[in-house]
Amino acid sequence: MSIFFSLVLHTNSLRCHVDFSVESISVSPSSTATWHVDFLVKDPRSRCPIDYDGDYVYVKLGSLNAVVLNTSHKGRSRGVTSFSVDFATSNQSDFVSASPPRVLELDIKLRAKKKQYVDLDKIGHFDITCQNLMIGHEDIKCDSSFKKLETCC
Repeated sequence: MSIFFSLVLHTNSLRCHVDFSVESISVSPSSTATWHVDFLVKDPRSRCPIDYDGDYVYVKLGSLNAVVLNTSHKGRSRGVTSFSVDFATSNQSDFVSASPPRVLELDIKLRAKKKQYVDLDKIGHFDITCQNLMIGHEDIKCDSSFKKLETCC
């Protein structure tokens, strides 16, 4: 019996680790431009499901908050998912017309939860940061971490 509880406690302490990488990034060349980013998500474990619904996706490009226009996702194979997000920010022309191409930082939050075998599930989000992005470049590895939602009072 103690082995079972030790196993459950160990399993509950495992981290939610998911690898995100940018497969492609593009922007339409107008003042009302929209950005399109394709991600490859590796090892999305069933214990740490991610909610890709656009209502729970938050995007920031550099210091600019973005409006999420559309999201989509599709399983490619076991443990691999394609995720795409379309978003808009103000001052698009600053990014589009920059010469040489401007290096960008992209921050995204995706709602997620960590399923527990004992105790309640931990609700939170994945913080994803992609640095040194340039329009037209591909296969940029991003940093990600699961953050538990802090409860008040």
